[in-house]
Amino acid sequence: MNDGVTTAFFWFAFALVSGWVLRHVYFSKDKTLSRKLRITAGLIFIAIFVLLFFPWLPGAHGGDSGWGVVLQGDVAMTLIAGLLWFSFISLFFPKRPILAKVGVLSNVAAIIVLFGYMIDTVPNTITLTARDVAPIIVALLLLVNNLVLLLLWNELDKSKKTI
Repeated sequence: MNDGVTTAFFWFAFALVSGWVLRHVYFSKDKTLSRKLRITAGLIFIAIFVLLFFPWLPGAHGGDSGWGVVLQGDVAMTLIAGLLWFSFISLFFPKRPILAKVGVLSNVAAIIVLFGYMIDTVPNTITLTARDVAPIIVALLLLVNNLVLLLLWNELDKSKKTI
C-alpha cells in the first residue's frame, strides 16, 4: 500500500474509534462508568508491571529487565516505577477524587520520564528484536492509560457537579 492510502486508512479508523469513545464514554450517563474506567486502568497497570519483568535494555546495553534496572538504583527508572505505583494505588480511593487526579498527573509524568529515559539509554538507532520491545509496549500502554485516566478525571468532575 502506498503512504497516502495507509495514512487515509489510519485517520478514518482513528475518527471511527474517537467517535465511538466520545459517544459511549465521554458523554455517557452510566453511573458505573467510573468503576469500569478504574478497572480498565488497573488492568493496564498490571500489564505494565508484568512487562517490567521482561528485558528492558537491549543486549548490547546489558539486557536487564525493568525491575532489574530499578533494583540497580537507576534514578529515572526508579522515578518511573514510583510514579506508576502511586498512580496505581490512587485508583483504590474512589471517595478521594483529588487523589485520583494527582494519580492521573503522575501517570502523565511517568510517560514523559519514560520517553526521556528511552532516549537517554539508547540514543542511537538500534535494530530491535522481539526481546527488546517491552519498553515500547509499555510506552503505548501508558499512552492508552493516559486516555483512560483522563476520561476518569472527566467522570469525577461530572459526578462532583451532580452532587
